[in-house]
Amino acid sequence: MKKFILLLAMMFWTMYYTEGEGVKQNHFKAVEFYQKACALDDGEGCNNLGFMYDKGEGVRQSTQKALEYYGEACDLESQLGCENYAKTKNQ
Repeated sequence: MKKFILLLAMMFWTMYYTEGEGVKQNHFKAVEFYQKACALDDGEGCNNLGFMYDKGEGVRQSTQKALEYYGEACDLESQLGCENYAKTKNQ
């Protein structure tokens, strides 16, 4: 239960930093939270981290890193992670 609450809080803060809702938009902070969520085996956190690498938001753009995180998300049963992996791999 503690892990779930921690992940939920991280995802809310990440959304706020990514979108700039209620706080100044900060992609670097968003990446930090996505990294923590992914490290806790959260598929959506890994997928979102892959997206940040894919688009170069808050990190240096890296298709290889994007694929790595999309793949990890897919392994964690994130449907969106699987779709993003396939789409990025076929570009």
